[in-house]
Amino acid sequence: MFAGRLHQVDATARVFGEPASEEVARFVGVETILAGHVFDVEDGVAIVDIGGARLAIAGAAQRGDPVRVGIRPEDVTLSLEPGGPSSARNQFTGTVRSLMPGSPVKVLLDCGFPLVAAVTARSAAELRLAAGVRVTALFKASAVHLVDPAAPDPPAP
Repeated sequence: MFAGRLHQVDATARVFGEPASEEVARFVGVETILAGHVFDVEDGVAIVDIGGARLAIAGAAQRGDPVRVGIRPEDVTLSLEPGGPSSARNQFTGTVRSLMPGSPVKVLLDCGFPLVAAVTARSAAELRLAAGVRVTALFKASAVHLVDPAAPDPPAP
């Protein structure tokens, strides 16, 4: 419930996996929310164009559909080696913009679109993460969640 209005009443797995609005997505830990459109669909995987970047998502979408997608920071893996073999369908090289200390450390990336990753303090140290460092962000198609593009966002309080 936000601003006195129910946004989603559903099974827990569905609320986390298919948030009905951006507000619900943020409530369940999604920090990266991006708008785009479905460029193509192949073998049950939709390819979403986000300002020229192409993300693979495992979700029901039709070619040409406008979509909003969400990615949780803990679903993003960082590597200093681009393009190595991986089961992650999404691999983007980007630049670290900032780090927010804590447990976990939040890493704000610019991959042609903003992306937030979460890593342990030890991983941040081992990767020598700092503003300006180039990294590759990897995440599976199943880690990208469709956020209902038709759902109106609640009015600002």
